[in-house]
Amino acid sequence: MVELLIGKKGTGKTKVLIDNVNTAAASAEGNVVFISCNTTQNMYDISSKVRMADTSEFDITSWDEFLGFICGIISGNFDITNIFVDGTLKIVKNITEGFESF
Repeated sequence: MVELLIGKKGTGKTKVLIDNVNTAAASAEGNVVFISCNTTQNMYDISSKVRMADTSEFDITSWDEFLGFICGIISGNFDITNIFVDGTLKIVKNITEGFESF
């Protein structure tokens, strides 16, 4: 299932996402992953059970590359049950072309 949290800046999307991440971490039978372009910003709000991936360490410039990034995370750990992404458009440098196929 894919769920999008869409809204203007400052409307509390990240707070809702972090609440969802922590809820999933408390009840998931597998691993929960949080992907963001700046994981240090939310590091202390997210449960230590959650695996965090910071995309700023990689040069992701397209939706295909981002999909490859996610596939690489999954291939490294088959016990992942939930993946949460914060700042999706920031990760791909605000490129909207290719989002639908993603």
